[in-house]
Amino acid sequence: LEIISRNSQRISTLITRLLESSRPDEMHLEAVDIRGILEECVGTIQDRTRLKRIDVVLDVPSESLVIKANAERMKMAILNILVNAIEAVEAGKGRIHVRVSSTSEHCIIHLADNGCGIPQEHLPNLFEPYFTSKKSGIGLGLAATLNIVKAHAGEIDVTSVPRKETVFRITLPRVTVNVEAASYHRK
Repeated sequence: LEIISRNSQRISTLITRLLESSRPDEMHLEAVDIRGILEECVGTIQDRTRLKRIDVVLDVPSESLVIKANAERMKMAILNILVNAIEAVEAGKGRIHVRVSSTSEHCIIHLADNGCGIPQEHLPNLFEPYFTSKKSGIGLGLAATLNIVKAHAGEIDVTSVPRKETVFRITLPRVTVNVEAASYHRK
Protein backbone atom coordinates (compact mmCIF):
# COMPACT_ATOMS: atom_id res chain seq x y z
CA LEU A 1 0.00 0.00 0.00
CA GLU A 2 2.90 2.35 0.72
CA ILE A 3 4.34 1.74 -2.76
CA ILE A 4 0.94 2.41 -4.37
CA SER A 5 0.50 5.59 -2.35
CA ARG A 6 4.01 6.89 -3.18
CA ASN A 7 3.66 6.09 -6.86
CA SER A 8 0.17 7.61 -7.08
CA GLN A 9 1.62 10.85 -5.73
CA ARG A 10 4.55 10.64 -8.16
CA ILE A 11 2.20 10.05 -11.10
CA SER A 12 0.14 13.06 -10.09
CA THR A 13 3.29 15.18 -9.79
CA LEU A 14 4.61 13.97 -13.15
CA ILE A 15 1.34 14.78 -14.92
CA THR A 16 1.29 18.24 -13.37
CA ARG A 17 4.91 18.82 -14.41
CA LEU A 18 4.23 17.55 -17.91
CA LEU A 19 1.34 19.95 -18.34
CA GLU A 20 3.40 22.81 -16.90
CA SER A 21 6.32 22.07 -19.22
CA SER A 22 4.18 22.72 -22.27
CA ARG A 23 3.35 26.24 -21.09
CA PRO A 24 5.45 28.94 -22.70
CA ASP A 25 6.19 30.64 -19.38
CA GLU A 26 9.72 31.61 -18.47
CA MET A 27 11.68 29.16 -16.35
CA HIS A 28 13.66 30.32 -13.36
CA LEU A 29 17.17 28.88 -13.68
CA GLU A 30 19.66 28.68 -10.84
CA ALA A 31 23.03 27.06 -10.22
CA VAL A 32 22.52 23.40 -9.30
CA ASP A 33 24.82 20.42 -9.01
CA ILE A 34 23.57 17.81 -11.49
CA ARG A 35 24.67 15.01 -9.15
CA GLY A 36 21.87 15.84 -6.70
CA ILE A 37 19.26 15.89 -9.46
CA LEU A 38 20.39 12.49 -10.73
CA GLU A 39 20.48 10.98 -7.24
CA GLU A 40 16.92 12.15 -6.65
CA CYS A 41 15.74 10.76 -10.02
CA VAL A 42 17.28 7.35 -9.27
CA GLY A 43 15.61 7.42 -5.85
CA THR A 44 12.27 8.23 -7.46
CA ILE A 45 12.35 5.16 -9.72
CA GLN A 46 13.60 2.84 -6.99
CA ASP A 47 10.22 1.19 -6.25
CA ARG A 48 9.61 0.39 -9.92
CA THR A 49 13.09 -1.01 -10.46
CA ARG A 50 12.85 -3.19 -7.35
CA LEU A 51 9.48 -4.59 -8.41
CA LYS A 52 10.85 -5.42 -11.85
CA ARG A 53 14.22 -6.59 -10.46
CA ILE A 54 16.20 -4.14 -12.60
CA ASP A 55 19.77 -3.18 -11.74
CA VAL A 56 20.37 0.56 -11.68
CA VAL A 57 23.92 1.93 -11.63
CA LEU A 58 24.51 5.59 -10.80
CA ASP A 59 28.00 6.70 -11.78
CA VAL A 60 28.67 10.33 -10.89
CA PRO A 61 32.02 12.02 -10.29
CA SER A 62 33.07 13.12 -6.84
CA GLU A 63 33.52 16.74 -7.93
CA SER A 64 30.60 19.10 -8.43
CA LEU A 65 29.16 19.53 -11.90
CA VAL A 66 27.21 22.77 -11.78
CA ILE A 67 24.69 23.77 -14.43
CA LYS A 68 22.08 26.53 -14.67
CA ALA A 69 18.77 24.72 -14.41
CA ASN A 70 15.25 24.62 -13.18
CA ALA A 71 15.79 21.53 -11.04
CA GLU A 72 12.15 20.36 -11.09
CA ARG A 73 11.88 20.58 -14.87
CA MET A 74 15.26 18.88 -15.37
CA LYS A 75 14.15 16.05 -13.06
CA MET A 76 11.03 15.64 -15.17
CA ALA A 77 13.07 15.39 -18.38
CA ILE A 78 15.39 12.77 -16.90
CA LEU A 79 12.53 10.82 -15.31
CA ASN A 80 10.72 10.63 -18.68
CA ILE A 81 13.74 8.84 -20.12
CA LEU A 82 14.24 6.61 -17.07
CA VAL A 83 10.57 5.51 -17.02
CA ASN A 84 10.84 4.62 -20.72
CA ALA A 85 13.98 2.62 -19.92
CA ILE A 86 12.18 0.72 -17.14
CA GLU A 87 9.39 -0.16 -19.58
CA ALA A 88 11.90 -1.25 -22.25
CA VAL A 89 13.99 -3.68 -20.19
CA GLU A 90 13.14 -7.25 -19.32
CA ALA A 91 12.22 -8.04 -15.72
CA GLY A 92 15.04 -9.74 -13.86
CA LYS A 93 17.54 -9.04 -16.64
CA GLY A 94 17.28 -5.28 -17.08
CA ARG A 95 20.07 -2.82 -16.41
CA ILE A 96 19.95 0.95 -16.42
CA HIS A 97 23.18 2.91 -16.24
CA VAL A 98 23.08 6.62 -15.32
CA ARG A 99 26.46 8.23 -15.88
CA VAL A 100 27.84 11.75 -16.06
CA SER A 101 30.88 12.93 -17.96
CA SER A 102 32.11 16.44 -18.53
CA THR A 103 34.31 18.75 -20.49
CA SER A 104 35.41 22.20 -19.40
CA GLU A 105 32.28 23.64 -21.01
CA HIS A 106 29.67 20.88 -20.84
CA CYS A 107 28.07 18.31 -18.59
CA ILE A 108 26.92 15.18 -20.42
CA ILE A 109 24.31 12.89 -18.86
CA HIS A 110 24.29 9.37 -20.30
CA LEU A 111 21.13 7.33 -19.68
CA ALA A 112 21.62 3.79 -21.01
CA ASP A 113 19.54 0.63 -20.84
CA ASN A 114 19.80 -2.91 -22.20
CA GLY A 115 16.17 -3.09 -23.27
CA CYS A 116 14.37 -3.82 -26.52
CA GLY A 117 15.87 -0.78 -28.24
CA ILE A 118 14.39 1.65 -30.73
CA PRO A 119 14.08 0.69 -34.40
CA GLN A 120 16.25 2.88 -36.64
CA GLU A 121 13.21 4.04 -38.62
CA HIS A 122 11.69 5.50 -35.42
CA LEU A 123 14.74 7.55 -34.36
CA PRO A 124 14.03 10.60 -36.59
CA ASN A 125 10.50 10.93 -35.13
CA LEU A 126 11.31 10.10 -31.53
CA PHE A 127 10.91 13.62 -30.11
CA GLU A 128 7.86 14.60 -32.16
CA PRO A 129 4.66 15.22 -30.18
CA TYR A 130 2.22 12.31 -30.27
CA PHE A 131 4.74 9.91 -31.85
CA THR A 132 4.76 6.64 -29.94
CA SER A 133 5.34 2.98 -30.59
CA LYS A 134 3.77 1.98 -27.26
CA LYS A 135 0.31 0.48 -27.16
CA SER A 136 -0.76 2.69 -24.27
CA GLY A 137 1.52 5.70 -24.89
CA ILE A 138 0.41 9.17 -25.96
CA GLY A 139 3.78 10.37 -27.27
CA LEU A 140 4.26 13.48 -25.15
CA GLY A 141 7.03 12.41 -22.74
CA LEU A 142 10.02 12.71 -25.06
CA ALA A 143 8.59 15.80 -26.76
CA ALA A 144 8.40 17.46 -23.32
CA THR A 145 11.91 16.22 -22.53
CA LEU A 146 13.28 17.83 -25.70
CA ASN A 147 11.54 21.13 -24.88
CA ILE A 148 12.97 21.14 -21.37
CA VAL A 149 16.51 20.36 -22.55
CA LYS A 150 16.34 23.08 -25.22
CA ALA A 151 15.03 25.57 -22.63
CA HIS A 152 18.25 24.85 -20.71
CA ALA A 153 20.38 25.63 -23.83
CA GLY A 154 21.13 21.93 -24.10
CA GLU A 155 21.03 19.20 -26.69
CA ILE A 156 19.77 15.63 -26.61
CA ASP A 157 20.58 12.74 -28.87
CA VAL A 158 19.90 9.02 -28.85
CA THR A 159 21.57 5.95 -30.25
CA SER A 160 20.04 2.51 -30.19
CA VAL A 161 20.99 -1.01 -31.13
CA PRO A 162 17.79 -3.09 -30.95
CA ARG A 163 17.83 -5.83 -28.30
CA LYS A 164 21.20 -4.58 -27.02
CA GLU A 165 21.42 -0.96 -25.85
CA THR A 166 19.78 2.45 -26.04
CA VAL A 167 21.66 5.53 -24.88
CA PHE A 168 20.21 9.02 -24.43
CA ARG A 169 22.81 11.78 -24.08
CA ILE A 170 21.83 15.13 -22.65
CA THR A 171 24.51 17.80 -23.10
CA LEU A 172 24.16 20.91 -20.95
CA PRO A 173 26.40 23.96 -20.52
CA ARG A 174 28.42 24.04 -17.29
CA VAL A 175 28.74 27.16 -15.20
CA THR A 176 31.53 28.24 -12.92
CA VAL A 177 30.26 29.09 -9.46
CA ASN A 178 31.26 28.65 -5.87
CA VAL A 179 30.42 25.01 -5.05
CA GLU A 180 28.69 26.00 -1.81
CA ALA A 181 26.36 28.26 -3.84
CA ALA A 182 25.11 25.36 -5.95
CA SER A 183 22.02 23.74 -4.58
CA TYR A 184 21.65 19.95 -4.51
CA HIS A 185 17.83 20.13 -4.51
CA ARG A 186 17.42 17.04 -2.34
CA LYS A 187 14.17 16.60 -0.51
